[in-house]
Amino acid sequence: MKKIWLSILLLLSGSVIQAQLVITPGAELNISGNTQLTISNMDFINNGKFTAGNGTEFWTGNTSSVPRGSQATPFYNVEINKNGGAALTLHWTIIAALVYAKAG
Repeated sequence: MKKIWLSILLLLSGSVIQAQLVITPGAELNISGNTQLTISNMDFINNGKFTAGNGTEFWTGNTSSVPRGSQATPFYNVEINKNGGAALTLHWTIIAALVYAKAG
């Protein structure tokens, strides 16, 4: 039995685990006022409704992140502080929302 648990622990210790912030269909995440949302080493998946308010979204960490989902995500103010060669990759629904938020 000890060999089985040791094998499982060794397999899990070598795995890379990446978290995700997921807004599911029908769910809402509303940021009101000048609130800060820090997204560190995870993806942001918006399949519901996200309202940024006047807040700032900080993308930090040493792993690359991708905001995506079936709904456009209107970030208000984005600050990126990735290190170690990590990047924030933006897809069209995110870029369109950023351009709209700044132009509006």
